[in-house]
Amino acid sequence: MLPRLSQLLLAALALSGVVSATPSGDEELRAFFAREGAAVKPLNMGRRSAATTPTRHLRPSFEDDEAMMRKRDITPPDVGQVADFGGQDPEPIRNGAGDTFLATSNHEIDAQNPDNVAAPTTDAGTVPNLKWSMSLSHTRLLKGGWVREQTITDLPPSKDLAAAELRLSPFAYRELHWHRVAEWGYILNGTGRISAIDDSGRSYISDVKGPLNGSDPDIYYFPPGVPHSIQALDQGLEILLIFSDGNFDASGTTFMLSDWLAHTPLEIVAQNFGVNVSELGGIPQKDPYILKSTVQPPPFGHASEQAVQDPQGNVPSPFVFHLDQQEKKSAPGGWVKIQDAATNFPVSKMLASALVFVEPNGLRELHWHINDGEL
Repeated sequence: MLPRLSQLLLAALALSGVVSATPSGDEELRAFFAREGAAVKPLNMGRRSAATTPTRHLRPSFEDDEAMMRKRDITPPDVGQVADFGGQDPEPIRNGAGDTFLATSNHEIDAQNPDNVAAPTTDAGTVPNLKWSMSLSHTRLLKGGWVREQTITDLPPSKDLAAAELRLSPFAYRELHWHRVAEWGYILNGTGRISAIDDSGRSYISDVKGPLNGSDPDIYYFPPGVPHSIQALDQGLEILLIFSDGNFDASGTTFMLSDWLAHTPLEIVAQNFGVNVSELGGIPQKDPYILKSTVQPPPFGHASEQAVQDPQGNVPSPFVFHLDQQEKKSAPGGWVKIQDAATNFPVSKMLASALVFVEPNGLRELHWHINDGEL
């Protein structure tokens, strides 16, 4: 099986038709091939006259390994391409400008960010940081798992989106909570069980899984204000979370059930639930965030055994989307699966997503989003 590169594109995306294309109608390309040989294709692009060509979404590489080796003998002009350090440690030198590091530098990070070290000659100035490594985020260690976040303070251009990684030990669960923003989750690995109550009091429970046995994983979406909890099953659980506000850590964004109860007089809580005050002594006085389970839940696939018979009924639109049940939209160079409220995931009104598989040497077509961010 070819190695795969999957990207989650958090934006409203449109997929147009797929067509094949050849460059034979472009005079500049014909001259190029006559000069350099037909095996060499500039930038792996199918044709230059893109204005009359429907988008192909993904671009394939038409060259075999031998042709790629021949291309190495051709020295292109140093314009907008990524700097080539010739296998040596990156140095801030390009086209006669700059000089070596006189002291030391973190060469591994430099190699991952070549345009920061030796920008292309077409560079017009400072570009804000457009990526963030979760390895640089503070990891909050808890009894039963951990969590780490990326917010607008880490990635300033990301004003509309924030991210987090959540790890739950086997049977541990993220306590019941809700947000003033939407939450989208991609199951990175393991199995779990989510439960929620919508704003009409209707309940929902469902099992979720990561990419088991080579299948595509599950995703979920909770609208703003929907209380929800997540429990890991026997394999444990790890989730990538996306929130519809870059300033996710701001005060008043997330609310915990335990925090609410701890700040309410016990007499009021007891009267509300019709219990004796003595039964409420175990309410945490400090936000636990993650809790270990004292009772092992039913195994994966048996969520219905924990379902509550709600007099209000069940939610009309599922909060979980099973990617392995969605058909691929194939294109030269890979395939894509898109999830949005307009077509197949009605509840996901504030966030859309795409699972994109790019074949080796393939290319996600040049594109941009006018009004939406992508994370």
